Amino acid sequence: MQSIIQSVARGCHCSLKGGSYWEDINDERARYRYERKEHAFPNGVRYTGQWIDDDPDGEGVQVWPDGGCYKGEFRSGRAEGQGTFEYANGSVYSGPWVNDHAHGNGICAMSDGSVYKGDWIAGKQDGDGTLTLRDGSQFAGQYKNGFKNGKGVFTFKGPRDGCSYEGEFQEDCFHGYGTYKWTDGRKYEGQWKSNKMNGFGVFDFQDGRKYVGKYENDEKSGDGIYEWPDGRRYEGQFDKGRQHGKATFTDAQGNRIIGEWKEGKRKK
Repeated sequence: MQSIIQSVARGCHCSLKGGSYWEDINDERARYRYERKEHAFPNGVRYTGQWIDDDPDGEGVQVWPDGGCYKGEFRSGRAEGQGTFEYANGSVYSGPWVNDHAHGNGICAMSDGSVYKGDWIAGKQDGDGTLTLRDGSQFAGQYKNGFKNGKGVFTFKGPRDGCSYEGEFQEDCFHGYGTYKWTDGRKYEGQWKSNKMNGFGVFDFQDGRKYVGKYENDEKSGDGIYEWPDGRRYEGQFDKGRQHGKATFTDAQGNRIIGEWKEGKRKK
């Protein structure tokens, strides 16, 4: 069961599935099972439980040299059926296994205090799931190949308590289209890349100001429109978060000025 050991190195990659479709098969196989005292394999792994011929098969306990321990069902020498794996690093997974891998809808309490409940495929989070962090922050959404990938909602606790992001993810990052809300009333809705505002978006400030336009690496960059509550309006180019380039400015009385700006100031 080397594949289980490998999953420990990647973190807690595991699963849980209601019911057991192995029951009928196990009933048929039960007549061939027998008990054996603890057996030590050449690689140091120790097994106690049921066997068929020379393979662990049925209920059993398998312990690794590093302290990892699997308790549950086996078939033809592999973890298959319901089982619990207690990892050497303190993480614990309970659920069904297929061909030595956690597979299905499961629960893994990780050593860092976080808990994942959801779908797994071949030992990795894959499908719909909910991850609750130690500080209470929570992600609910889609996973692919062990990463947050697809649509989801992340609600923050701790230092960013009350903030939230709803939208698309890629490899654990805000990536694609999404909306981030701050506790003070600010909101950004638009495109993201690797956790940063990147592409077209709309940013609403708590005091009524508004920016509509392009972002790059979390800063206003390219063409955009910046509006103030009193009617002022800047429409033109931005660079590194400041007005920079050709633009049209309209003051609160409706007067228009066409000109060029540099690093936030209009050139005379």
